[in-house]
Amino acid sequence: MKRKILTIFCLAALIAVTLSYAPSAPQICHTETPTYSQPTTAAAESTEIPAEIIPSQAPAEKPAVKPEIRLTEPVEIVPLATLTPAQPETPKAAPFTMENSLFIGDSRTTGLADYSGMEGVDYFADVGMNVYTVGKRVLPVEGFGEISLADLLEAKKYDKIYIMLGINEVGYAFEKTVDVYGRLLDSIIRAQPEAEIFVQANLHVTAAHSARAKYVKNEAIDGLNALLCQLASDKNCHYIDVNPFFDDENGALMADKSGDGVHLRAKYYIEWARWIAEVSEEALG
Repeated sequence: MKRKILTIFCLAALIAVTLSYAPSAPQICHTETPTYSQPTTAAAESTEIPAEIIPSQAPAEKPAVKPEIRLTEPVEIVPLATLTPAQPETPKAAPFTMENSLFIGDSRTTGLADYSGMEGVDYFADVGMNVYTVGKRVLPVEGFGEISLADLLEAKKYDKIYIMLGINEVGYAFEKTVDVYGRLLDSIIRAQPEAEIFVQANLHVTAAHSARAKYVKNEAIDGLNALLCQLASDKNCHYIDVNPFFDDENGALMADKSGDGVHLRAKYYIEWARWIAEVSEEALG
């Protein structure tokens, strides 16, 4: 009997304890939006992942802060109206060349043909040629065979034409020689109106040759060259004078540059050709 009473008493006590720990009804929060606070040290050191804290009201979003741009140097602001559109590149001029040139002359010009090394150049030249015979001669020209000057000028159009005649004419009256020379230029200009025409001064001879020669003296060469310079100007042709390039201090052909006192040594024709190219490029701009 006592055992039953004890059992009943224990059950009653257990029920009372259980009822005393029953959870209360959930509370509704009416506080303001909580602010985030740094967790305590103990919580921070915990290895467990804390449950997500959900506030009763969503926190107001803060506007994103744009990073401040600092310029190390001031920037010039150019109005659109002042901007210049990009200009197309100017095409580069073609390099100067002596190709498609014609040289007309005497034995000095045959030296250019033999030793200058110029390529793409034609020569109508022969030993002893002068303004009185040039129109009557028939000479071999590469690509044409035996041909006269008139027929050559009709058959091919040249960019540049160079003429050196006069050394064989210094024994004639200058006025007559210049008149015939002028008619030669007229015929070339008519046949080749687009060509640039260069009248070349006659080369000097050495001082020794000038002293012993009867006609071919440097004084006579200078006299004829002066008239040819004026003639070239009258005919709107170029006039080029290589004598300062090869002369000594007395205005004569340097003795070491000639073997016979009249013609250049072979190796100097290369220098002469280079000089012609340089002054021609300068003259033609």
